[in-house]
Amino acid sequence: MNLYFFAPEQLPTAQEESVQEILALLKRAEVNLSSNRGDRVDLGTESAQEIESRGATLLEAMHALVLEASISDSQLGYLLAFALTQKLPLLLLIAKGSDSAHLATLTMNKLPKHITLVWYTPEMLHGIIEKFLGQLAKVTIRETPDIKFTLRLTRTEERYLEYATRGSKKRKADILRELLDRDITRDEQFRAWLKKRQQ
Repeated sequence: MNLYFFAPEQLPTAQEESVQEILALLKRAEVNLSSNRGDRVDLGTESAQEIESRGATLLEAMHALVLEASISDSQLGYLLAFALTQKLPLLLLIAKGSDSAHLATLTMNKLPKHITLVWYTPEMLHGIIEKFLGQLAKVTIRETPDIKFTLRLTRTEERYLEYATRGSKKRKADILRELLDRDITRDEQFRAWLKKRQQ
């Protein structure tokens, strides 16, 4: 699992110590960690080349984000918006006692299920990180469709897709993806082949 950790560069000493503790905890976890604090994830040359060939960014290869949001930072808003739009699991950490006015709108509204907002003290960090990573282990990582594919259908197949999308917010492409995903979860030979290929 690829995880991105962000913390503003200029933090008070107490919060900087917490950031170093968070980094240490995440490095010990079984995740591929990348951070604005100098750590870059090793996705392997094949994965890195795939990302580059699609014109995507490294951030798009991440499966979850952990953001230290105790002070305002321009990158924080971008990363938060990215996590919201991509529906990535996000742990938003704010040190207790810090001025979180820059997050007032967010803290006043009900957050989506994939966002966890926690006010922390240094003593709480180990438990918070452990709980978040435990929740991630239960989350199925959904890939973002990024390969364009042209497909010719029969009239009956197209009518079925039209029927299946009527009255729902799903698009025809979503229906086809769901059918493929259902077959993938049932096909044990394919999953074994894919697992070998990814090693």
